[in-house]
Amino acid sequence: YKVLDALARGSSVPVPRPVTLCTDSGVVGTPFYLMEYAQGHIYLDPNLPTCDPPLRSHLYRQMAHTLAALHAAQPDRIGLAGYGEAGHYCARQLKRWGAQYAASRRAGAGAPALPEVERLLGWLAAHVPAEDAAPPRPAIVHGDYRLDNLVFTPPGATSRASGAPATNASGAPQLAAVLDWELSTLGNPWSDVAYNCMPYHLPDMPVLKKLGSGAGGGLAAGIPGEAEYVAWYCQAAGVSPPSPQDWSFYLALSLFRLLAILAGVQARAQQGNASSAHAVAVSSDAVLRSLAHAALAIIARSEAEAQRPPSPSSPTCYAASFEAAAAPRLIATTSTTPSATSAFLPTTSTSTLVAAATAGSGAKGGSSSSSNGGLGGGTGVAGPAQLPPRVRDLLARLN
Repeated sequence: YKVLDALARGSSVPVPRPVTLCTDSGVVGTPFYLMEYAQGHIYLDPNLPTCDPPLRSHLYRQMAHTLAALHAAQPDRIGLAGYGEAGHYCARQLKRWGAQYAASRRAGAGAPALPEVERLLGWLAAHVPAEDAAPPRPAIVHGDYRLDNLVFTPPGATSRASGAPATNASGAPQLAAVLDWELSTLGNPWSDVAYNCMPYHLPDMPVLKKLGSGAGGGLAAGIPGEAEYVAWYCQAAGVSPPSPQDWSFYLALSLFRLLAILAGVQARAQQGNASSAHAVAVSSDAVLRSLAHAALAIIARSEAEAQRPPSPSSPTCYAASFEAAAAPRLIATTSTTPSATSAFLPTTSTSTLVAAATAGSGAKGGSSSSSNGGLGGGTGVAGPAQLPPRVRDLLARLN
């Protein structure tokens, strides 16, 4: 109730408006609160199989920008100064979920040791980013920020409060509410960003919602690659990306946290308390090992990248690739973009100089089949002189 009330009153983050808080346990047996109903649609599959490419891009951009807005909210100005201790957030997360994992394995009937998990824990403990002790951007951290915790307005919807249109001028759904704040506190915002990016790195197993798990294995057209998505967040938040090693830590910690949660599900299943057959399948040792291997693979790639000699012609780290994904590339188009899906993005006029977000972006409105996904459509007119100096330098290197 506290975080919803503070964000509803003092920020641009869309949340269900809390209606009342009752602290009298005698009413229903426990303190409770009521919040308004958030009307809209929740997308359960991050691959968005029922959406067209421009809508996919639009939804992901909304997700990135809303997370940036949450991290921009200043806790002391909206009444959340005492909502938690921002310092040592990741270190505390590692300690808490490490203990939870150990307790779950002990509770499991004859659960064998998983050496890959122990290796992962050892690496995480030795590589907590220095800035975690006192984050330069202490922020409200959601703790479970993912696509299926967001409510988007259906096309043509109106606000129940004002009666005004709830979609934008082109009819695209807007992010109406962020749900599930039970894990929220003050902490390190990069942990939220990495957790939000975890579907890019999940093992390709039927029980997990991995991005790019469909036919062909690549990202669906319109879904941004990880670098592009993080670049959208960084642009909206006005920050630079973390170092490659720090980013690998945040991703690996996110995967371990999911692993620890599933280890608890497994322990309950072994005790006869499984909530469903799916709970048993998703918490098997095979899944836990696969998550640990995915995290260790991220670490190995980062360490290999750090040892690679720098190349004068290409970015050499995740941070540079984030910038490259965000940097507009000037291309000329020779056709318009009349498509059934163009209602969600502006069309590109004939022979107009437009900015495409990546080399793989389609200039004809639609999409790209590259692994980075495509934004679809033009994003506005830009000339070299209008770009920030850092982006102009990057463009010179890329081109």
